[in-house]
Amino acid sequence: MQMQRLPFLCISLLITALSGLAPPGLSFIDQASAASPLAARESLKRAFRTGDPFIIEATLQAALARHPEHKAEIKALAAELRGKPPPKEPPPAQKAAAPEKEAPPEAPKLFFVGWGGEVEAGATVRSGNTDRHNALGRFKMERDEANWRTKLNGKLIYANVDGRQTEEEYALGTRLDHKLDDKRFYFGQLAVTRDEFAGYEYRITENVGYGHRFKPGPDSELELTGGIGGRHSRQTDGTSENEPVLTASLDFEWDINEGLTFVQTGETTVGTKLTTAETETALKTRLAENWQMKAGFETSYITDVPPRDRKLSTRTAVTLLYGF
Repeated sequence: MQMQRLPFLCISLLITALSGLAPPGLSFIDQASAASPLAARESLKRAFRTGDPFIIEATLQAALARHPEHKAEIKALAAELRGKPPPKEPPPAQKAAAPEKEAPPEAPKLFFVGWGGEVEAGATVRSGNTDRHNALGRFKMERDEANWRTKLNGKLIYANVDGRQTEEEYALGTRLDHKLDDKRFYFGQLAVTRDEFAGYEYRITENVGYGHRFKPGPDSELELTGGIGGRHSRQTDGTSENEPVLTASLDFEWDINEGLTFVQTGETTVGTKLTTAETETALKTRLAENWQMKAGFETSYITDVPPRDRKLSTRTAVTLLYGF
């Protein structure tokens, strides 16, 4: 089956995400002094997670000394992590005799600067009485700013049994949040999926809605969203469908301890002609500073599928994950 343009877009975003990863193995203060402003930003975040005032101040001063051209941005990030408004720079002292100096032009920001997220991949190969090949790739990226938060995600699934392709799915999505405060936000979302083995060439869903973030415990976070929108589908038999939809999702993460994290996600889209739902339950175990092993159980439910196909499918996967 020929791949369409959508999988190439997923792969290009994966390469973009990997191109901005910070070098592993550095301490908080060493990373704050690294050449990359992204490494300094991430080390400052990790320093604040320790709660140690000495580590926080030392990391902050190292970042300011190494990146004076990003002084305002670094101070704004520190203020945000402390839960305070960004500090205002004092007005420059006026000198009667000295002429004013023009500020140097601001360096252009690269796309990946300020982004964080994770990339995961896994594959299985089995031979003997049955030749089976499975592959799974997925990425999530997020950029968090003062009033806006941007999310990107993508997924690729492939399966082949005895030379016969049994599964091929591509998905790509983005969400833009406008923050009302630290917990509440409005959002707009767009998702595109291709899965001919589920009976459709493509499915496009766009929706807007409201979301809320909770802190059930000191080491856990819960996000709930609800929205309304539309869905446009083209079936493998050539027919097309357009319908209004209601959407809902949850995203729960609990740091059980320093090296173990529990994750539970769920998303459902209810339309007048088709209802879909997906869930994932997973445990992530830390292997190194940025590397994790993930064991997960996923379910996918579709109310309208081709003959002889099941409405509910499940998948158990073990993948290697890189966080940045």
